[in-house]
Amino acid sequence: MSASRGGAGPAVAVLGGMLLAWGGSAAWVQRTVVREVGGVPVREAAARAGTEFAPWALPCGVALLLAAAIAMAARGRGRALTGAALVSLGLGGIAAIAAGLAEALGAAGTLSAAPWMALAGGIAGVWGGVRALRRPRQAPLLDERYTVEGRDEEGEWSLASDEGDQPDGATA
Repeated sequence: MSASRGGAGPAVAVLGGMLLAWGGSAAWVQRTVVREVGGVPVREAAARAGTEFAPWALPCGVALLLAAAIAMAARGRGRALTGAALVSLGLGGIAAIAAGLAEALGAAGTLSAAPWMALAGGIAGVWGGVRALRRPRQAPLLDERYTVEGRDEEGEWSLASDEGDQPDGATA
């Protein structure tokens, strides 16, 4: 699918949906905790997932991924409708990530790159949706080399569709 036919937008939105779904469910905040086991201090890594901070990011990412796959196959009005859905889902994902990010920045621990990747996925989804809205491609047409000029006076082009006698004597 070439970018000149409008396939770049939905393809980027597929990538955005994957990033949003992954980033929305990955570990956002990581820290080391020490607890005692049998009187011995044990250090453990503790992580808080993105679904704790932004529970709507994962569903938005999965829906964005599905809508982008549909947009790749759709044409005309269907492409425009799925493009609008991509924009809406991307904006919803961005809003969910931004709200969760505000809470994650105040949490104890180190912030990972996952929320930033999810934010980039939401932005890619919006960009892909806008691109799909701007270029709702039509069904591809055949090149001019396949067009027959003039009339078929000898019936040469209709021979293949005749139900008359076949060369071996059988009928169609």
